[in-house]
Amino acid sequence: MFEPEGDEDELSLFTSSQTETYKDVKVNPELTEEQRGEVMKVLEKFQDVFTDVPGLTNLGKHSITLTTEEPIHSALFVASCNAERGGERTG
Repeated sequence: MFEPEGDEDELSLFTSSQTETYKDVKVNPELTEEQRGEVMKVLEKFQDVFTDVPGLTNLGKHSITLTTEEPIHSALFVASCNAERGGERTG
């Protein structure tokens, strides 16, 4: 089993708590006040897109065409931390 060796190897877990919103978008300071206002209006209108919480969509579709009904089996192996970083396989 893979055991992380410190904070750098830990995976961040999904959270449903929003920490960023459209208000956190950095708008070019060289824009005029009017232009910045227009950008903020667009950001506010589409604020559901400018979030750090993943959502759900039904817009994408895909299909996988199989060449055979026969399942493919391969041998399992345990990868060391070194192997996951591009080193040799072990096990």
